[in-house]
Amino acid sequence: MRHRPPSRLALCSLLAGAGLAALPGGTALGQEAVRLSGEMLIGGATLVDPPSGEARDTHAYLTVTGPAALRLYRSLPAREEDDLCRGDGHKVRRAGALSCSIDARGQAAVCDFGVDLRSGTLAGGRPC
Repeated sequence: MRHRPPSRLALCSLLAGAGLAALPGGTALGQEAVRLSGEMLIGGATLVDPPSGEARDTHAYLTVTGPAALRLYRSLPAREEDDLCRGDGHKVRRAGALSCSIDARGQAAVCDFGVDLRSGTLAGGRPC
């Protein structure tokens, strides 16, 4: 085991403490953290009616709900469109594989996306 001089140990402790103190209540870099809620399922590349022989464990499909989904929806710079899947005045914004929908009152949102577990790249989320 390597011995570190007391001054170096004190400096490391001070920096670690300062780093932790800079993150009170889930705040980091001036941003307030939002608790995640939602669900995840594992499936194949073709979620609905997959062809026979296709592996059924290559993708993670995630749905984010609650305040985190609202923050995602409001942060997406994409143009708002009518959500044809949900109807009832819902709007949708999309950025690549990420799709977020908000209700007509603008108070509840849901975001969907997938992750290809083989490559780590984003994939489309759940279909309508």
